[in-house]
Amino acid sequence: MIKIGVALGYFDGVHIGHKQVVAEAARGTDKIAVFTFTGLPPKMGGFAENITDEPHKEELLHSLGVSEILAPPFEDIRHLSPEEFVDNIIAERMNADVVTSGADFRFGERGAANADDLARLCGKRGIEARQVGTVLDENGVAVSSSLIREKLKQGEIAYANKLLGYDISYTLEVLRGNMLGRTLNAPTINQKLTPGVLSPKRGVYAGYTRVNGITYPSVTNIGVKPTVGSFTEPLLETHIIGWDGDLYGQHITVSLLRFIREEQKFGSLEELKSQIESDKRNVVSKTSLL
Repeated sequence: MIKIGVALGYFDGVHIGHKQVVAEAARGTDKIAVFTFTGLPPKMGGFAENITDEPHKEELLHSLGVSEILAPPFEDIRHLSPEEFVDNIIAERMNADVVTSGADFRFGERGAANADDLARLCGKRGIEARQVGTVLDENGVAVSSSLIREKLKQGEIAYANKLLGYDISYTLEVLRGNMLGRTLNAPTINQKLTPGVLSPKRGVYAGYTRVNGITYPSVTNIGVKPTVGSFTEPLLETHIIGWDGDLYGQHITVSLLRFIREEQKFGSLEELKSQIESDKRNVVSKTSLL
């Protein structure tokens, strides 16, 4: 008989702490599943801006060996009592033998039950419940999605990546721009962040971009292009060093490694062109993709 381990949580970002919850679900089991949910409103503890969109979250979970993900809208489960959640979701729908969660896991209507209640209710039904303690970084700071959001908003990408356990990345459709980059010897791809996904601090970043299976160093500006336009929503505008081609309509993955400088408005296109060349040299000289 197949023994099923189910990891429980929101898993925004699928950071190194979340990975421990999934790893615990894998310990001594034959199949790993995840129960999560979508659409938790901010007024009930959710976030207006998530670290990852749903497709990326699922991709990250599958990369950890998860074979099944149940992710209903929060509205579909919010009124379940703790007992109903365990009976209807964990036992009946997920057919769990083992469930794992962080020590701060809450469930049931209005978050009435905690991880200790989960262990008690599951124990009555012959399901083993395991709690995973808080994961700390090298400085003893608790790893959390909230901390990672804070670091992304501050432009502390390298630290955020360390807590995530991977480089923050965005797989988005390439949109048509004004083609100005070509006149500046820096053709770019333009991408709009998925609604509900957090925008890192506005500014210029060193990173890399995957095109046709090949990794290229790149310079990404996150902002509203103050020198050449009056955009109201931040865009990702990326110059891919060593690539020149048409990517319109394709979904391209751009990853960020470190913050270079603040977004700024230049007095002329010549000043902008000079700064772009400086940014390119910065990335090429300091970015290692090995």
